Amino acid sequence: MLLETKGLVIPRISYPCSGSATTSRKTDMYSNATHRNQREHEFRPLVQSSGASSVSAFARPYTRPIFSSTSPREHKRSSEMSRRQRAKFIAKCVAVILLVCLGASRLSTQHVPPLDATSDSVEAQRSSSNDGGLRGADTVTHSYVENWKKAHKVPWWAMKDSYSKYPKDKQVCFVHVGKTAGSTIGCEIGFNLHCQQDREIAAGLLPKYTTNMFHTDVYDCDDTSGYFLFVLRNPLERLKSAFNYDKPNDWDNFRKTHGEVAYNRKKSFYLDCPFDTFDELGQNGLNEESPARDECKQRAQTSIMGTELFTSHFYYNYQYYLEAVPEDAQILSIRTEHIIEDWNSVEVELGGKEEILGSPSKTELSHKNVNDNASDSDKYLSEESRVLICKKLCNEIQVYKGILKRSVNLNENDYAQSMEELNDSCPLEADATSCDTELPSIHEKLVKHRGYGQPAVESAYEQHWQGKYTLPNKMTKDYTLYPPKVDAAKEICLVHIGLTTGKSAGCALGFTLSDCKEGIVPGLLPRYTTRRFHCGIYDCFDDSAFYFFMLRNPIDRLVAAFNYDRPNDWENYKNSDARQYAFRRPLYYDCPFSSIEDLAQLGLAKNGNVTEECRRRASGAVDGQMQFSKHMYYNLQFHLEGIPEDARIISLRAEHLTDDWNSAESIIGGAKNILYADQTLIVSRSDNTTLSDGSRELLCEKLCNEIQVYKKILGVSVNLSKEQVHQSLSELALSCPKETDASSCSDPLPDITKKLYLGRGYDPDKVLAAPTGEIAVGRATEPEPPSPYELIWPKLKLPKYMKKSREFVVDVAKDKQICFTHIGKTAGSTVGCALGFNLHCSGNSQAPGLLPHYATNMLHCQMYDCWDDSAYALFVVRNPLDRLISAFNYDNPSKDWSKFRREYGEKHYKFRKHLYQDCPFKSLNQLAQIGLSKYGNATEECRGRAARAVEGTEHFGDHVSVFALT
Repeated sequence: MLLETKGLVIPRISYPCSGSATTSRKTDMYSNATHRNQREHEFRPLVQSSGASSVSAFARPYTRPIFSSTSPREHKRSSEMSRRQRAKFIAKCVAVILLVCLGASRLSTQHVPPLDATSDSVEAQRSSSNDGGLRGADTVTHSYVENWKKAHKVPWWAMKDSYSKYPKDKQVCFVHVGKTAGSTIGCEIGFNLHCQQDREIAAGLLPKYTTNMFHTDVYDCDDTSGYFLFVLRNPLERLKSAFNYDKPNDWDNFRKTHGEVAYNRKKSFYLDCPFDTFDELGQNGLNEESPARDECKQRAQTSIMGTELFTSHFYYNYQYYLEAVPEDAQILSIRTEHIIEDWNSVEVELGGKEEILGSPSKTELSHKNVNDNASDSDKYLSEESRVLICKKLCNEIQVYKGILKRSVNLNENDYAQSMEELNDSCPLEADATSCDTELPSIHEKLVKHRGYGQPAVESAYEQHWQGKYTLPNKMTKDYTLYPPKVDAAKEICLVHIGLTTGKSAGCALGFTLSDCKEGIVPGLLPRYTTRRFHCGIYDCFDDSAFYFFMLRNPIDRLVAAFNYDRPNDWENYKNSDARQYAFRRPLYYDCPFSSIEDLAQLGLAKNGNVTEECRRRASGAVDGQMQFSKHMYYNLQFHLEGIPEDARIISLRAEHLTDDWNSAESIIGGAKNILYADQTLIVSRSDNTTLSDGSRELLCEKLCNEIQVYKKILGVSVNLSKEQVHQSLSELALSCPKETDASSCSDPLPDITKKLYLGRGYDPDKVLAAPTGEIAVGRATEPEPPSPYELIWPKLKLPKYMKKSREFVVDVAKDKQICFTHIGKTAGSTVGCALGFNLHCSGNSQAPGLLPHYATNMLHCQMYDCWDDSAYALFVVRNPLDRLISAFNYDNPSKDWSKFRREYGEKHYKFRKHLYQDCPFKSLNQLAQIGLSKYGNATEECRGRAARAVEGTEHFGDHVSVFALT
């Protein structure tokens, strides 16, 4: 890397300068990797440099230290200098050193931050540099970020420290096939996987032209790259190396550092099956006469074919890498067995020098990622196992041969040479042109791991709200990995009730929530659970087979919700979320409820010494009738009534996570014990729910209806047995014994119709049936009744802007109903928006008070949608002359007649044309002077039109003609 300072080009070297970007790089790839945590990558820590490392074959002086050991000649010249000359020379040297250190420090601290997981790409890190950043970086794109819709960032090890300018048709993508010396090649061309900090970049064009990398499930290549550089190795040798490399040496440490998913995956292969060595994989896994379980034999076959993931380097095989690159890609190859000669041939293909790395016979390699822990027994392979494994590798060998043939830098002699070497290990497969089994289909594997960009996904939430709201990213899954919709007979909607361990379960199911620390649970639940219902966001399809409820003891959930939603820093909270601040302040700040104990003792107790308003707020918050705390407001009743009527429910109790997950998996046809008892994938919340006995009794009494809803959900959960339901009720009785035994409460079940309309959302043609007062699964919906306008004109449909959202018209008595009479150009749109109508509105502009609640219908222009027995008609009026002037100008399409005709159609075009175009009335002044004055020279027809337009007796424009209510 070069520093450019005041026109002086200085080699970038690793001096011990403070803040140097070189010295700040992490030495463990896991410390900075931003890999998708659900599918961790099983790489080893970086190989640390040793004092006696061998000289690399690629050690060319691409960047050379300014000061190296002085030669005898230089030493002699220095000693002959006069004292003054020597002093000047030393001063210059010191100045250069300071310049280098200062430049490196400034570059790392001000312009170029260290490559880490917080940056989207190299370009993003360099874009803030005042000196233009690294040369050529602006020409590099990172398709990995775009493929995954910026949900994932390029890992630092897949980026280079510097980029050079290069011709587009020479751009090379490095295809790093695991266990083929790919790390060795990658380090020498500038990537950072398993590299030493003091490494030097090889000379020539290849390091400059190689801009991006493809390794495992990080496909960061531009599909239009001029070349794709594969690193290849004898398939049998590659597989043997991969087997030993991927097998953990310390299982406990591996489980701790890599998580439960990776541990279980490898355990099922290396420990649960008799595959301790590569030879045993052949003897026990592929031999039909082996006593190994059929399941283990199946794993041996699918792992070698790369169709099932147990070890990453088996799974990401030649077939995967070849099918992942574009079909017409130009391929370059470097064979592990012939690295130097192949590197040289690649360099020539790119237009570089011959033998850029020198003679192969005189070069010593320094491998970067050698598995030093493999013993002789690990490397041993019997003749019988070799034959069995080669046979199973047949398709992979044919793919390997195909890559060699397509490699434009290799000639026929090179291919014959590799075939001769392959013949020593797998002679039958080397000679074959086909195999006993077909090449596996890996379509889903490519979509899941390579990535092709997110597909367009239909959102039930956005359908319900007709585009008014956009579904937040946290409510979605990675739909390149999971189907956005499955068969309705299998589909599951996650009902995430706040503070019930729903977030942990959501992460385990694959939703894109923040701080997901563990991986995704195996099995069918993550695949079938496609959508989520949480608080005021219902994104489920109403025909889902199951609704997966997250449950918790109601009193514990209430305490946790109160504490979770209480802001600690009010000023900061106000600045960060003004809307939620307005919700929470009346309960938490304006009333003396700094704790749930205060709310119970002051707000619910009969002798509590707070205002009546604060008592009302305390009661409304606990029973979910008033919105101060999001998680208290969106309670069990809301979520139960929010799902479709008579929906089937499966439940996950926070107190019994593993048992309930396993029973849910079994109910949908999966394995019975998918999770072990000591699993850590789904973690219970550890909230402090301690309460005094008096406060607990007060809260339980107020929570009575919520407890009855909880009991109802338990009772209808198809994955819970009667014993499990009884178990939960016994636990609940320890907290709220009276309410647990009760079958009804002193207060009626709240009517939450308005809350459901406002928070859940329903399809436009459906309305909720009246509540029955009984606890039931879901609320019935009915077809929306016709509006007054549609009753008058049965063949016409009331426009959307004439309707109010349903939550604002619930329970308005006839003697309170108001018909809003919107006369055009009287500020009626402004008033209408404040009343809750939707004509020309931006944002949430509804006013407070009763008027918006009681104004249920509207009359505007020729659309009368009011009930004739409405109590009031609300007019918006304006000075008639001012209104006429505004209406004439508003209805005049003279700015763009063609656009008006396209958007409004022939009918309205002709209406306007008769007045504004066929007559000489470009302004209202002309209409008056030419059309109304007795001295006007307009035709009699135009004079008549002018008069009728002003009187409102003929239709030329909606706002001009509809002048008065008749």
